[in-house]
Amino acid sequence: MIKLLLTLACLGALNLNAATVTGVVDLDELPSTKRSNNRYQRGAAEQVAPAPEPQAVVYLDGEFPQALWDAAPKSGELIQRGLQFEVSVMPVTKGAMVVFPNEDETFHNVFSYSPEKSFDLGRYRKGEEPGTVVFEEPGEIAVFCEIHRHMRSTILVLDTPVFALADSEGKFELKDVPAGNYELVVWYGPGKTSRQPVSISADQENVTVEPVAPGK
Repeated sequence: MIKLLLTLACLGALNLNAATVTGVVDLDELPSTKRSNNRYQRGAAEQVAPAPEPQAVVYLDGEFPQALWDAAPKSGELIQRGLQFEVSVMPVTKGAMVVFPNEDETFHNVFSYSPEKSFDLGRYRKGEEPGTVVFEEPGEIAVFCEIHRHMRSTILVLDTPVFALADSEGKFELKDVPAGNYELVVWYGPGKTSRQPVSISADQENVTVEPVAPGK
């Protein structure tokens, strides 16, 4: 409890000189949504849901106070429902634990061969204990289901506590950013990013950034 109160107090102090960074990413740079394979529907307990929409992840690289690291979420859920992963990408801070609940009546087997983190959770279904994985190293973790080959998602493990998902209109908002020099990164999909410098002064409360195109 004492540690929590100290963290909240530090964040309160940071907010006195912290800015909100906003902008709009170009949704045309996102990959197209892949259609599900209908062959899994015959005899299955659930129908195949539409594939999750691609989303961009926006984050800042730089030096941040410990209070921001302490306040970053330490866990998350990547749910399997309708024979799909519910989101196309899940950004997490390094060290976070991700749970993979199965809400389908059929079995799933979540796995990854990514070099930063390879794992195989085995087969389990709704009501059974879900698998969990702790992601210590930054990187793009491609996640699949061994049983349903159309299922795929990405765990984007970040070495920063400041990140956000862009919404369906491409808008993003990064809150509680202390004054300093940073690199704004937009992740559009595996292997596709844009980077640009961003400077925030102590007297700025709102900063609008126009993300550059990938490769610029």
